[in-house]
Amino acid sequence: MAILTGLFATPITAAEKPEPLSEELVAILGSQYDVNDDGNPDVFYDYDVDLLPGYFELTDRNFDGKIDESTYFSGEHTAQYGRADNDFNGQMDTVIEYKHQSISNKWIDRDENRVIDTWLNYRNGELAKAKRYYPKSESSPSSVGTVVFQFSYPAIEQIETSTLTEIEFEASSNLIVPLWSNE
Repeated sequence: MAILTGLFATPITAAEKPEPLSEELVAILGSQYDVNDDGNPDVFYDYDVDLLPGYFELTDRNFDGKIDESTYFSGEHTAQYGRADNDFNGQMDTVIEYKHQSISNKWIDRDENRVIDTWLNYRNGELAKAKRYYPKSESSPSSVGTVVFQFSYPAIEQIETSTLTEIEFEASSNLIVPLWSNE
């Protein structure tokens, strides 16, 4: 099964599995589930030998036969990070970081140029802060918009002119894993 190629790394075959793996992990790896009963698997479990004992859950959320969400779980079955294709165009556009069993950060490429332009920060699973990069246009300089949330509602909003490029904005956002792999 070569599901991970192009998403994270080249997978290894069952014969190359390093030993020892827990019985629980062996039972998960290679599993496939048909969520919508259309006869095609929609959720897959696979791994990368360099990231063991963790594993990946790969999901086809819109049932088109293509993986559009991938989440890496630790050997303790705790979500660590993931990538998602939220507009279902075949390109991952979001990186998700999990801490303490909930989302802690999301990084999004809204303009599909393979550079992060939006960063969402969560505290205890609730949106706490959002930052978005707005590129320079003919009528305005580049800027960064920031919204601070209280009780999940916008409390403070500001847009400031910025000398940052979109790549510098991405670098300042503390992205944990690259949005794009070597495809």
